[in-house]
Amino acid sequence: MSVEILSPRSDVIFKMIFGDERNIDLLTNFLMSVLDIPADDYSEVSITDPHLFGEYPADKLGILDARTEEELNMIAEKSPQIKQAVVRLLELSADEKARAVYEAREKERRDNLARERGAIAKGRQEGKQEGKQEGKQEGKQEEKIDIAKMRC
Repeated sequence: MSVEILSPRSDVIFKMIFGDERNIDLLTNFLMSVLDIPADDYSEVSITDPHLFGEYPADKLGILDARTEEELNMIAEKSPQIKQAVVRLLELSADEKARAVYEAREKERRDNLARERGAIAKGRQEGKQEGKQEGKQEGKQEEKIDIAKMRC
């Protein structure tokens, strides 16, 4: 039976893969593949605060952007470290607790997006109403000026 693969682009899944001291070798290899820094500079990689990953929402894990296990296996062939990350992702995808955390985070993200869209729509509607009111007031003022001019 095939398991639906969780998205490693989710901050919570990314942290579970790369933000764990037990997977420091995966993090080091990931950083080496993404950043243009000499390999010698990676001799002492440590995780001081794994929650910092969420600070940059635009930073997504593109290397593991696969939807099926077949695609993941193709990516895993590139290096042993990437294979370890793929194995960890598959383990997390099959883990009920990890899936519950992931789904809760995704629901929160979707709910926030819906709230933002609702607030934008409400703001636009309120802006239209204010514009109509201002237009009516200006129209009344112009009408009074026109009447005053006609009396003169």
